[in-house]
This record gives sequence, structure tokens and C-alpha cells, in this order.
Amino acid sequence: MRAVRRIVATSAAVALSFTLVACAGSSSDDEPGTDATTTQDVDTDATTAPADDPDDGEASGELTVDNFVSVLSNQLKEGTSYRTKMTTTVAGTTTTSVGVVEMTDAGPEMDMQTQAAGQDVRMIMVDGIFYMNMGELTQDKFIKIDPSDTDNPLSSMMGDISSYTEPEKSVEMLDGAVLEVTKVGPAEDVEGVQATPYRVTVDATKLTEQMGAAGELATLPATIEYSFWVGPENRLTKMSMDIAGATTEVVYTDWGADVDIQAPSADQIIDMSSLGG
Repeated sequence: MRAVRRIVATSAAVALSFTLVACAGSSSDDEPGTDATTTQDVDTDATTAPADDPDDGEASGELTVDNFVSVLSNQLKEGTSYRTKMTTTVAGTTTTSVGVVEMTDAGPEMDMQTQAAGQDVRMIMVDGIFYMNMGELTQDKFIKIDPSDTDNPLSSMMGDISSYTEPEKSVEMLDGAVLEVTKVGPAEDVEGVQATPYRVTVDATKLTEQMGAAGELATLPATIEYSFWVGPENRLTKMSMDIAGATTEVVYTDWGADVDIQAPSADQIIDMSSLGG
């Protein structure tokens, strides 16, 4: 169970990054790191069909400090869907997480695969409930985690995600924290989409106040520099960040695609009590 707890905690951090699109950050590095020693590529089984979005043209209108948060958050309305690939490099090791997300009236639903504590993990979130398959550790079945279940010792680890499943809450986290938005060049090709690069500077102090996590994030610098690539219709195409020795890049594709994210069937779910201590 200790290994399960560790994997759940790590996966929760990845899932939070997937759902908090509007407040995701980047570095001053415009190019993704390629010096990692290992990369774990995974696919999701969620069904998707490419959207009929234009693949050329720059962002619709200049982004500024005053409109940056609201313009991007408008793309997170109910019914929005997208595929995403997140690459994180720490100490020369790269981990790649892939998934599909759909915004619904109940918040985002998600099907993602990643690595956590050296274990391949698949996480599905439907109706605010999390399902995690950790391979042999969970007998190739899913454990079920309801964040509201106080009897489940793993539920508290998912609390941060369930608190920010509404897109509006993502906006609130950056509201008032953006100090500077600078267009740094002409549109660039990102996965076949012409996207305009922006450098965004955020007041880390105000960000931690919004997150209510001043203690955990006390080591952050006073300001954080983000890089965003914004495509047609002001849709986020890529973001990256480099902070505290960790480099993260997230690419968003297939905005508006048809997706089918479903919870595992009953026979695919295993009771955690059967996994032992």
C-alpha cells in the first residue's frame, strides 16, 4: 500500500497539470530539452477524432496583461476537448505523459497515461471520480478513488485536483498575478499549427496566495517566466517552464475533437483492501 500511496501522489500532480490548462507555466527556453537519458512514451485508449480546426494563422488579436487570462480561459468552456502531451525532465531523466481531456458541465474528464515512481500508470477521471491502473501492483485493474470519501486514505491526495476541476478556478489562480505579456516573435509551427509565441511573467507571490500553498511554494522565485504558444482562435498550443531544475513542456492538439472518456466497468475495478498493506 505504501507504493500505491506514492504512485497516487505523483500521478495526482501530473493530473493537476493536465486539468489546469489556464494556469500552466513555462520557461524562457523556447526549445524543448532533448538531453534526457530516458523517455517513456505512452498512448491513451480514449477514442478521438481530429477536429476541423484551421492549421494556419496567428492568434486572434494581440494578448495583453489585461486580457491574457480571460482570452485563454474562454477556450475552456463546456464541450471543449483536446489531446495533450506533457514532457518533464528532471536530473537528465525525461518522463512523457499523454492524455485526452474534455470539459463538461461537471468539470474536466480525463484519460491519461504516465509514469509515477517508475511505474506505468493509467488514470481516468469521470464525474469527479478517479480510477488508476498501476499494472501488476493493482493486478492490472483499476482502484477507485472518490475525493469525497473520508474513509479512503488516498482520497486526500486527490483533493487539490477536485478543488480545481472547474475552469473558472483555474482563471482565479492567475487573475491579478500576470505582470507582463510580451509577443516574442512571429508565428511558429507547432505540431502543424501556426502559433504565436508569448513570454508571460507572473508574480509568484500572488500565485501562491491564490493557491493557498505559500508554505509548499515558498522556494519559488519572486517572479516566474512562462512561455505560451497561442494558435488560431486563441487556443493554447504549447507551453513550457523551467524552474527549480525541472523543465516541463506541454503540447495541446486536436482541440474540439470527438472524444469518448468512460469509467472502467465493474469487472475492471479492484477493491484496495485486496491489495494488502
